[in-house]
Amino acid sequence: MSGKNTALFLIFTLTLMSTLAVIDSANGLIDNTWTSKAPMNQARAGLGVASVNGKIYALGGSTTTAQGSEIVGTNEEYDPQTDIWTYKASMPTPRMAFAVAVFQNKIYCFGGTTDYLYGYSNVNEVYDPATDTWQTMMPSPTARRGLQADVVNDKIYLIGGLPHGTVNEVYDPATNSWSTKVSMPINAGFASAVVDNKIYSVGSYGRSVYHEDIGGNLTEMASVTQIYNPENNSWNKGAPPPSIINGAGGGSALALATSGQMAPKRVYILSQSSTIYNYSLQIYNPEDNTWSYGADLSAVCDYASGGVINDKLYVIGGVNRDTSTEDWYYGITIPSAANEEYTPLGYGTIIPQGSSTPTSETAEPSNLIIPVATVLTVAAIVIGVTAIVYFKKHRHNR
Repeated sequence: MSGKNTALFLIFTLTLMSTLAVIDSANGLIDNTWTSKAPMNQARAGLGVASVNGKIYALGGSTTTAQGSEIVGTNEEYDPQTDIWTYKASMPTPRMAFAVAVFQNKIYCFGGTTDYLYGYSNVNEVYDPATDTWQTMMPSPTARRGLQADVVNDKIYLIGGLPHGTVNEVYDPATNSWSTKVSMPINAGFASAVVDNKIYSVGSYGRSVYHEDIGGNLTEMASVTQIYNPENNSWNKGAPPPSIINGAGGGSALALATSGQMAPKRVYILSQSSTIYNYSLQIYNPEDNTWSYGADLSAVCDYASGGVINDKLYVIGGVNRDTSTEDWYYGITIPSAANEEYTPLGYGTIIPQGSSTPTSETAEPSNLIIPVATVLTVAAIVIGVTAIVYFKKHRHNR
């Protein structure tokens, strides 16, 4: 190879390698990563979080400190575009460990406790972000805390919680009325999310297992995925998560789901890891009934809450750890104002039906890194090939 050929080849190789490095860097930035955002104005644990029209609302919770505890009705609005928190109208009934659901751009808050961890509430209050006002609705038949609320086909399903772990009640916002559905089969501490009109309840429970070496039974923890279909009022089981959902129940674990608009449809379960020094992320694929792991979150653990905007996950509040000893303050003694954003695997690569390009209507500039890098790669190849052809032709004409 001549000197000119060698130089040309090196230029082409370096261009291609640089482009591939951009792609690799882009993947690292947008896939399976956590990013710290502006913290809340008030640190809280056991709060409720909901997303409406591109904004996140952090409601209620406990401002427990080492000197005591206080349950608040604080309501803060977060704008991901400006990374700013703003105070809004407070909850009429301050509480923690309650369930939150969004229906027709209004936030419904169910149950919880108004007396730290010892009482149970059946309060049903709805917040309208458009008018910054609250309204009290028909209370739920069963007072509970640590329950889950999910919306399917214009109805809100309230499942589980303490002290009635398997209760399944449905609220109709149109008629402001309640009815009872078939109970959850296994009384497991869990978190739930909705994908394709089915409610995925993932958690852990204690089961009695016979041990031959001791000639008796011992209670062991087991994980379970229970799937509720409101259409026929039935429950089925899915594949259990690979790791125990530590701290499930009572609001300790967190479930969020992506819609398939900007990221693949998945259920994301965050719970205490085995070391309880961070939040472990387990990811369920409803399409093939399989599990995988995501990047752990080290910022918060117990009693955080979360929401989803444009298929990005936001985990907010919870409890802090003592960074000098790596120990958690149990009893929710040190609340957190954390606001952590998670970008799922495959983010920005979903091609909607009837379209030839990934969804970008609500995408941020960073979501375009992969398409741009792809164009750069093609350009590098075209330039390199053209240069080689030109040089060979030029040499032939000599």
